[in-house]
Amino acid sequence: MNLYHNIDDIDYKKIFFYKPVINKIIHYNYFYKLIYDVNIFTLNTLIINIDIDSYEIHEEIGKFRVYVKMNHTFIEKIKMLEEHILKHISKKQPVLSCYKFLIFNKNNYVFDKYPEKIKLALRISGLWETETSIGLTTKIYVNDNPTNHQNLLVNPSTVKLSNTTC
Repeated sequence: MNLYHNIDDIDYKKIFFYKPVINKIIHYNYFYKLIYDVNIFTLNTLIINIDIDSYEIHEEIGKFRVYVKMNHTFIEKIKMLEEHILKHISKKQPVLSCYKFLIFNKNNYVFDKYPEKIKLALRISGLWETETSIGLTTKIYVNDNPTNHQNLLVNPSTVKLSNTTC
């Protein structure tokens, strides 16, 4: 079961991390698994609904490309969340890679069939750490219909880093 949260409902004081383990990705020394406390149980990931200002759908050779414009206020709130988490975990250089991805990514997604509705969600599953820096481990989920379980998964970090880091 997944619980989706709105950014304004996230309580920073309820975000915790397990002790670090050796990361499977060699470039990152350690991985810290996230825990989010929702009073009656804990979650091992934090999934946040992404606020979308608008989107356009274009048909391209039997596919449908969706161009999404994310809400600027939402992106700034993600930056504040990312900064808060990283400064309380380590004195190492924080890497705001999730924020940078949301700002600079073109945010376009391709579907085989016409998407009835576009929903995006940001999943924060933990932290990665190197000898000098630390950052969030995140993914973006794209779901064209909440009742349809055919989700697209976008790994923002595949540009230069690992496939598990935003």
